Amino acid sequence: MSQVCCLPGCSNRSPNHSLFLVPSKRFCSGDKYQWAAELEKKILGVRADKHIKDLYRRDAVRICEIHFNSCDVMKSKT
Repeated sequence: MSQVCCLPGCSNRSPNHSLFLVPSKRFCSGDKYQWAAELEKKILGVRADKHIKDLYRRDAVRICEIHFNSCDVMKSKT
């Protein structure tokens, strides 16, 4: 599994930054499918190399915490 953010120009790594798994649209349905499809389109729009396509095939694409607003991340109570 990728331990570095997939976005171009970002070299943030785990454990220094939290990395969030980008859900593959093939595992989503309804509203989540649309969200995952849009996210995939955005990522592949800025990075369309063979490696990122392989990561999507293996459901291993990750984005680091700095690319999200704090309200986008749900934290557990534990």
